[in-house]
Amino acid sequence: MWSLGLLLSSAPVVLHLLNAEGLPPRGATEVMTQMAVGIEAATGRDVALDDSTRCEDAEVCAGAIGTRYATDDVLLVQLFGAVQTGRARVLLADRTGRTQRRVDLDFPRDDRQLWPAIFSGLANILFPAVREKVVVETTPDPPPDSGFGAIVAWTAVGVGVGLAAGGTAFRIGSNSTRDDVEGRPLEDPMRDELISSSNAQGLTSNLMFGAGAVSIASGLVYLLTR
Repeated sequence: MWSLGLLLSSAPVVLHLLNAEGLPPRGATEVMTQMAVGIEAATGRDVALDDSTRCEDAEVCAGAIGTRYATDDVLLVQLFGAVQTGRARVLLADRTGRTQRRVDLDFPRDDRQLWPAIFSGLANILFPAVREKVVVETTPDPPPDSGFGAIVAWTAVGVGVGLAAGGTAFRIGSNSTRDDVEGRPLEDPMRDELISSSNAQGLTSNLMFGAGAVSIASGLVYLLTR
């Protein structure tokens, strides 16, 4: 039993784990917690992890959760673990139990530095109408000789390189899945699932490439103009 104690607003996003295959309980908890943090950061909304609802039927379960939390944004999550990667299958449903979107998302099990960008990308796929909020914070300028700015700039470059590497991995996965689709007959029931997975990986790759480019550019601009 586990939960994330976040202050709830009038319409939170609620996550519920249906099942986790190939992941230990602690690993599943960590994935769900980081997914909640990523969605909250990307949407600016309160997020709750529900661990009290018994789910035998996904539609009934989503309806019960949506009614209890007074929200139309219920995420039902299935987790699957392999040796190096994990997969999250996420269904977005409203309080009537009707599915709005479904996303299959792969993530590296050991490279947790990539999780914030991946799960923020998941939020952008699930909630495309959400506009990014830009928060401007003012901090005192560091002393000219402190080297603080250079450290931040090099860190930004490093983070950008990491995001670009993650984006490359997701792009390779998307292309591989797309190749698998093309090799299957039209009547194969797995085609739609593979196409959905390929599209999700491709979109995540684009988001990570974009974030990486911004991070690298910001760091280099500072280093070249200081």
